Amino acid sequence: MQESKLTSDTALTYRPDVDGLRAVAVLAVMCFHAFPARLTGGFVGVDVFFVISGFLISGILVEGLRRESFSFRDFYARRIRRIFPALIVVLCGCGVYGWFFVLPNDYAALGKHVASAAGFVANLTSWRESGYFDLPETKPLLHLWSLGIEEQFYMLWPVLLWVIWKTRLNVLACTASLMLLSATLGLWIVHTNPVAAFYSPFARFWELLLGACLALVLGPGSRVAWLPEPSPGRLGYRDVQSAVGLACIGAAMVMLKPEDVFPGWLALLPTLGAFLVISAGPDAWLNRRALAHPALVWIGLISYPLYLWHWPLLHFVRQAEATIPTIGIRAAVLLASVALAWATYAFVERPIRFGAMRKRVVFTLCGLMLAVGLAGYVTYRQHGLPSRYPASVGSLLQYNYDYAIDLRRECFLSKLQDGFPASCDVGIGQGPSVLLWGDSHAGRLYPGLTKVAQNDVAISSFAREGCPPIGDFGEPFCGKSNRSVLETVQRVHPMTVILFANWTIYAGNSTARLPVVAQQLLLTIEELRQRGVPNIVVIGPAPLWNLNLPALLAQRVVLDAPRYRIPERLSIGLFPDASVVDAQLERVTDHLASVRYVSLMRLLCNSEGCLTHVPGAPTDLITWDTGHLTTAAGSLVGRYLLTQGVLQR
Repeated sequence: MQESKLTSDTALTYRPDVDGLRAVAVLAVMCFHAFPARLTGGFVGVDVFFVISGFLISGILVEGLRRESFSFRDFYARRIRRIFPALIVVLCGCGVYGWFFVLPNDYAALGKHVASAAGFVANLTSWRESGYFDLPETKPLLHLWSLGIEEQFYMLWPVLLWVIWKTRLNVLACTASLMLLSATLGLWIVHTNPVAAFYSPFARFWELLLGACLALVLGPGSRVAWLPEPSPGRLGYRDVQSAVGLACIGAAMVMLKPEDVFPGWLALLPTLGAFLVISAGPDAWLNRRALAHPALVWIGLISYPLYLWHWPLLHFVRQAEATIPTIGIRAAVLLASVALAWATYAFVERPIRFGAMRKRVVFTLCGLMLAVGLAGYVTYRQHGLPSRYPASVGSLLQYNYDYAIDLRRECFLSKLQDGFPASCDVGIGQGPSVLLWGDSHAGRLYPGLTKVAQNDVAISSFAREGCPPIGDFGEPFCGKSNRSVLETVQRVHPMTVILFANWTIYAGNSTARLPVVAQQLLLTIEELRQRGVPNIVVIGPAPLWNLNLPALLAQRVVLDAPRYRIPERLSIGLFPDASVVDAQLERVTDHLASVRYVSLMRLLCNSEGCLTHVPGAPTDLITWDTGHLTTAAGSLVGRYLLTQGVLQR
């Protein structure tokens, strides 16, 4: 992500089309991050950046060596003036925002990544953290992995190039050999260790070396010697070459997907595309008329701070929304990124790089970067500095609920356990018999119901995690378990059967399986009727959160600074599908005789959102995770069932 205006002491001329190509690359990355379903392969913009960077910087290096004016000191001073200012601003901005609005665990992780970015080893940190539980969308500085690879390359490449030059070896042959060696390594490990292939600098250096090879073969005026000149007024080989290169880049952006094996062979599409576009020269028709357009050139000039700003802003907005923001919000964030990038370029980058003090600012920049890195490391080692927040936030962060303490354990089965023991047939309590049947959500409702019933109702429970109380739906063991419950119903003749589960999850993404769930529910109700159950109660889905509720509340309390109030109701962070599932299940059951439908969405939610805790008791949260009811919440539901005559004492 280097600026394509080369220093005046080189023979290489400014290429506005290269800045335009950089704009295409950064816009693709931004669109991929903001709208991943719209531009599934936009991530290849980074690969285009690598080729551009290798071309521009290697051109400067080779020209300096050819003129015998190359200086390691000057080269790295230029790199520091180029890279450090905007990066320091962005890292400080993230740190300051995090101080006020990021929870300790996440702030500790942010501090770790600030330190990694300041040391230009972000790719190595991301490589080490990768795994099953790694969540890229939770890392506001994840995108700096590419900057780490780029700067690691420029720690090694000038030295290698200098040695090759001084020993009078064939520079192009040596560069091409190193490129092939790196590419071979990447192809070798991409199938066995794709994370290493993605983050390892040695597996990605070939992309920058491809640009270096291009810098070595370009002649004066950035023309390619082996391509003939076009006839006046006619399209020539360079025009076709540029069009093919842009087509390759565009195809990669549209056709590739994050789940594809990448980089590997697929990385040839964007990298060779960039190679073809740049080598076509500034006079190729598309380069001259499209890529050199002033609007694209302007975006290309601010592309480095634009790349730095866009992902943290998207991340923090997503955190504040507690869900994926709307398309309009994401578009506004990208526009804000452009504004911040321009301000950073105009008021930070240019004055430092080209101002009168540019030669004396290098040590200051190094000191500032060191201070930023140390601050990040201290934040990480101090566990995100939890003392920043008042006790109300601390209580939520340390919220610890023992969900198993009041379960009827023998009647709450895991996926691996065998069938229900005979003791589950007998309800605890006297009076009318009630059989509660469902998954782990039903198992967690049981303690609250028994607490309200106070032994006046004989409640038995049959709960197996991951198994809704509907026929053969789900895993094979669910069907077997459900059949055994139906046999129990036939044997013990309960007065009431309550069906309750995490219906929203079983309905699938965007409720795709909702019709199947509804149909299976009707079949189960019919089977219960055939077994003589006089009263059947279907309890609809409980509110479902996309983050465990204590952490979600802690986020909202932090964002309420300096008042730090715990909201009684919350709408942000809710799965909207729960309301859809609730309405559909009520619709298919409301006409059935002897069937009662109980909507927890109506009980626990209104236009202001869903209850986060029992009214009047802020410490009695509705759930400790994303949806299982606490005993206090179960008691709230139980009292409602009593008032509605569902539980009769």
